[in-house]
Amino acid sequence: MRNRYGRALFGLTAAVAVATTLGLTAAGAANAASKPAKPAITPACSYASYCSNSLFNVEFGIQYFTNSESFSFTPGGPVNLSWANDNNPGQDWRVNFQYPVWVLYHLGFISAGMELHYHFRPAFEVMWTPYGVTSNLCRGVARTAYQGEKVTLQPCGNFPKTLWVVKNNYTSAAKLKGEIAYGGNSLINGSTTNPSVPYVLTAGGGVWGGNPFAQLQVDQLVADDGLPDMGQLWCTAYETFPTASITPSTSPSVGPPTIGPPTFTANNPCFPSIRIGAPVTTSVRK
Repeated sequence: MRNRYGRALFGLTAAVAVATTLGLTAAGAANAASKPAKPAITPACSYASYCSNSLFNVEFGIQYFTNSESFSFTPGGPVNLSWANDNNPGQDWRVNFQYPVWVLYHLGFISAGMELHYHFRPAFEVMWTPYGVTSNLCRGVARTAYQGEKVTLQPCGNFPKTLWVVKNNYTSAAKLKGEIAYGGNSLINGSTTNPSVPYVLTAGGGVWGGNPFAQLQVDQLVADDGLPDMGQLWCTAYETFPTASITPSTSPSVGPPTIGPPTFTANNPCFPSIRIGAPVTTSVRK
């Protein structure tokens, strides 16, 4: 039996402010007992905060992060989840804001249905950046989204198939019946044409799937008791390393040695660069 949250979901309002990257800054400040660092990204990719916080799936937990499985610079490489590992360049990603949905619609890149439902929502691309190197390959789908289509690396800018829109926001990580439960968001593929039942990023090998290492895919959003399948909910995370120094480090491999294993913590909200209360600004006219 799956754990379900006793929380009501709430939507992002039409007034949304967006930074140029999604989930790029770890929450919290360093103190004498611990220091925050980017989880599961290589030290080279952490330089100047180039890479974004890692993305994990709510169903399988914070120990698995999205991963370029084949380490190939050829389009079509599979994307899956793998164990958190800051020596694995497959887990190096950079998230870039493109435009709000309404701008992309008026530019001819996104459907009228998506514009109607998600007018002011920001759309993003997620580039694979192994060791901080630009690959020009982004997480997406090869064709217009359909049930069970596999998520692969595709040329960045291949709109709308490489675009993702953050759906409804959930509450932060919390205790639920003695077990850790994470808040999360569904991530809609931009090629969705029927946003009433959008195609969203799905882990586990499919809806209700149970394999954390299966290739990611897109499936129509499924709800049980009004809440989505947890395999279709996502969140970003940072990690904290115990240390005797108050000097912050951009990477587990930089700075004073740690004195214990890291603690992974979900960001609150899951995508901290999305803030409610200010309008999106753009130079493109309606």
